[in-house]
Amino acid sequence: MENKITIYLNSGNFSEGFNSVTIQLNQNQKFTTTLPAAPKIPHLYKNWQQQYTSLTPTARAGFRKSQITNISSSECFHYYQALCQQLNLWFSPIKNLLPKTEKTLLIINTQNISDNQTREILHKLPWGKIHLSENLIVETILSFSEGKNSPNILSEIPRKVRILGILGDNTGINISQDKDLIQKLRRRGAMPKFLPQSNQPLKRTDFAQIWDEAWDIIIFSGHSKTQQKTGIIHLKSQEF
Repeated sequence: MENKITIYLNSGNFSEGFNSVTIQLNQNQKFTTTLPAAPKIPHLYKNWQQQYTSLTPTARAGFRKSQITNISSSECFHYYQALCQQLNLWFSPIKNLLPKTEKTLLIINTQNISDNQTREILHKLPWGKIHLSENLIVETILSFSEGKNSPNILSEIPRKVRILGILGDNTGINISQDKDLIQKLRRRGAMPKFLPQSNQPLKRTDFAQIWDEAWDIIIFSGHSKTQQKTGIIHLKSQEF
């Protein structure tokens, strides 16, 4: 048996707790509960993010041989594990209320959270590491809003996964293996498609037709960077 569980975080923050949490089970049962304060979660997330960012070379430049980073991958993983443990501990009051079925689709809805900082952290937590119980398959989806005509996610009608591959600027790096790996997903029933490559400068209108299509997964390979919380990708030495 498979359950679809939607959890609406209606109000609150990590410092004071979430005093209104609505749980909907398979669209036929709904109840309200609360989540306690969890001030450690923003702290652990910030440390994990800083450690990870420090381990990532800047676009094009990379690390200089003489550069001292004072960061180790084991320290980054330590903060990640601590964050996952704290997330499960914080989520325990809700886990104890949920039915234990063989398969569970868990949807976390944050559309009613008004505090931008809280919402941003919620959107970036490792929700896939939520453990409801042993030997239980849990698929987690993060929902920013609830559309009027949302598809039935639990539909039993199989369909091919649509993948958009974007191959960007490969100056000094080899991205051919990435393309080969994406192409091999056809054997597993996926439908990969690549953004057309051209030596001519790309215009934003070039993206319109392909971007309007419905994609399940978007994969970018090439040089990229983050600037003031905005992701920037490099396509043929151009930034988008």
